[in-house]
Amino acid sequence: MPLPNYCTDQLVRPFFPLSRDLLSIGTLVILAITPALINHQWRGYRDLHGQMTNCGALTFRTPASAAVFDARIDAANRNFRVIAKVSWLIFLFALIVVWTLNTQTSDGPYEALAPDGPARGAWLEAAHQSLWANPRVNFFGFSGYLLLGSYGVYIITLQNLVGLNVIWAYLASRHHVSFGADPVNRDEFYGWLPVRRVLTATYIEIAIHGVALAAVAISLPSAIILGPFLFVAGQWAITLPIYLGFPFIFARRRISAYKKVEQARLEASMATEMLGQGAARVIEIENLFAGRIAQIRSIPSLPFRRPRDVLVFSISLIADLSAVYILLSNASGRT
Repeated sequence: MPLPNYCTDQLVRPFFPLSRDLLSIGTLVILAITPALINHQWRGYRDLHGQMTNCGALTFRTPASAAVFDARIDAANRNFRVIAKVSWLIFLFALIVVWTLNTQTSDGPYEALAPDGPARGAWLEAAHQSLWANPRVNFFGFSGYLLLGSYGVYIITLQNLVGLNVIWAYLASRHHVSFGADPVNRDEFYGWLPVRRVLTATYIEIAIHGVALAAVAISLPSAIILGPFLFVAGQWAITLPIYLGFPFIFARRRISAYKKVEQARLEASMATEMLGQGAARVIEIENLFAGRIAQIRSIPSLPFRRPRDVLVFSISLIADLSAVYILLSNASGRT
């Protein structure tokens, strides 16, 4: 006798306690590790200026540039304080988003699992009645769902607000700050260790948040109004190309420009030193500068491309592209 299919068999009543709601469990795990990732990310933001300046990877172009840069950082810090003061409003808005999303799923969750035919409507209704987060049958489950979902929207929104403020502070200072590298490589990433710390946490965050959004999209009924969901998915979609493109658009260009300028400077200094010198001294000067120039040339255009960095980026890229595909497929299926 064949075993019944508990997802599609019309004779079997659907049953969705939390222990069987794998998509929600996965989303809860993602929410649980997100604060640790954000803490790692924000520590990188905090250390970026001081550590990169101390090792020479970040320099100011004019004597007045430091004051301009400090003013930009102060402005960002003021914005952070404002964000902290209105954080309760952000959470309230997140609560409204999740509440609205929940009220639009009254036809039953996991429509993709429902059988076709006349029993489909009854299956969806039964699935909704058995759902652990249904407010009509499990108030505490619904309350937990509402609070955790709101917390997820809140923490992602907060992360994006902070991250965009940091990016804007450095972008607004681009005419006053020069990014280079530490030829001595004291932090083993040519002065870019704080940036690597930020990127590692960010890539993991956007990957798992994309997976969570895809999981939510799969579970939503096709008739749902997409406004509340698009608020969250839109944040992710907007910031995704910024974070993924940063190493290639920003870091690679800055380091390549630094290497070109520094090599030209060393070659000019070498030519000046050799003027009027004897043959033996010229050879000595050439050997001295050759070592320095070779040191500059050996700096990789992307200092954070070790196997672990490449692995994190590759997994993140695959997860992000998969999430984009699922979200687009889900959206096209509703039109």
